[in-house]
Amino acid sequence: MFKSSEEVPVGLAQPLQATVVEWYAGAPRHLRILANLLVVPYTRQTFASRYRGDARGEKVRRYNDAKNAMQNAFVVLLREKGISPFSKEVRLGMALWVMVPTERADLSNLEKAVEDAGNGALYHDDRQIRRRGEGGVIRGKPSIDLHLWTLED
Repeated sequence: MFKSSEEVPVGLAQPLQATVVEWYAGAPRHLRILANLLVVPYTRQTFASRYRGDARGEKVRRYNDAKNAMQNAFVVLLREKGISPFSKEVRLGMALWVMVPTERADLSNLEKAVEDAGNGALYHDDRQIRRRGEGGVIRGKPSIDLHLWTLED
């Protein structure tokens, strides 16, 4: 067991396993994914902060690397299953299992990191998220239980 998220390879909890647990293509469209991905809390950034050589720049790079790894895992998983990104407004629910964070992380920053990773992979843009389902953070082995539903017209 890792003592902190600093010891885990960026973006991954080894070995990577992501599975589509439920998929319903009818109306409303529904997708549930279980994955053992490490969620690094959202970090506010500017163009300059991406290239800084200090601790702030490292935090931004770490977030971007983890987000990109999560996004790539979602893209690969959905392509393997032949599932296209959601094109309508969606409801998003998630449960996150995280290690005890060394940095301060609240639920909204963890959720924002997953929402950002879903851009282009699970949905075209996170502006499509109109409602949030139940979710929460549980301490344990890093993983995600993610649910997406299209909203009724």
